[in-house]
Amino acid sequence: MTVRLFIQIVSVIFGVEVLVMLALDDLMQTYPTVSALLDATIVSVSLLICLDLWVFPQIRKAQNEAKDQLRLQETLINAIPAPVFYKNELGVYIGCNKQFEAYLGRPREQILDRSVFDVAPEDLAEIYHKADMDLIIEGGSQIYETVVVHADGSKHDVMFHKAVFEKSNGLVGGIIGVMVDITQRKELENKLEELASHDTLTGLSNRRDFDARLEQALARSQRTQTQLALLFLDLDGFKDVNDNLGHSAGDQVLQIVAERLTNIMRKSDTAGRMGGDEFAVILEGSVTRDTAALVAEKVLAELASPYTLNEGAVSHLSASIGIAFAPDHGTELDTLFANADRAMYSAKDQGKNRFAIASDDALTTTISETSHN
Repeated sequence: MTVRLFIQIVSVIFGVEVLVMLALDDLMQTYPTVSALLDATIVSVSLLICLDLWVFPQIRKAQNEAKDQLRLQETLINAIPAPVFYKNELGVYIGCNKQFEAYLGRPREQILDRSVFDVAPEDLAEIYHKADMDLIIEGGSQIYETVVVHADGSKHDVMFHKAVFEKSNGLVGGIIGVMVDITQRKELENKLEELASHDTLTGLSNRRDFDARLEQALARSQRTQTQLALLFLDLDGFKDVNDNLGHSAGDQVLQIVAERLTNIMRKSDTAGRMGGDEFAVILEGSVTRDTAALVAEKVLAELASPYTLNEGAVSHLSASIGIAFAPDHGTELDTLFANADRAMYSAKDQGKNRFAIASDDALTTTISETSHN
């Protein structure tokens, strides 16, 4: 663009074309070198005007659009009713929503630019970090259950949903994750599991769970070449409690029996209710006949103590116990139960309130009896 043309355009804009052009002609005739200098100046001025009129507005528009996009993303993430976080490829937090801050009980200043080792107990941080690094290496997405500890120390069961995101160059940029609280679901699952494996009245193992535990105990006994004992007991006179005091009183008696058995048993032992007024106990850990007899004596003494019920009534009961040992009296659940059951009925036939041990010849079901006085 020549100086003359540029000035003419500007003059037209401001309505002083004739005067300006006459002055310009006079100046350029008098000082010819001024023309070249003005040409360079005009180019620079033209560039600045172009930048100011078109380029800079476009840049500002793009910046504003980017800011709007970031605000939209932030609003969107904060609107998600679940904790959301994102980390870089090194596992450092680079963003999160307000729900994530609330779930951890920490402000974002204590989360961003930090790793899981700064916001979680070390044992859990190791789990999170390993999962993150596996995801970074393998790519794709990841789902797993674990525990998250709040800043106040409370623990929550959660399910992590994670996925990698990529940079503009195609390389992995990091991880974005969402946490779903499953604490109530886990509590319900545990409760259902408890109901499925435990007697609802006494809290002891039910027959199904007890059988499973006995199968496991028998397998351990065979593997370690050690002996275990199965005590099978039936309450003496329980029918009279139900008939004379009612089923509510009978239920209270069963609960007291369960409590007394629990107090006698070691942590390695298992007590269960087989149904009605029948109970069973597994004794593990190289149990001898003498130690099993001592336990049976304690059980008989405890169960023979008076039962004070809620209505103020006092009941007096006893128990008959049959004891069978594995492997001497069987290595299979049914065989061991059958021999312990026969021993129990023999003790009952011999006067009750006593225990009996199955003979070494389990096939003949001969019983040696010991009374409790």
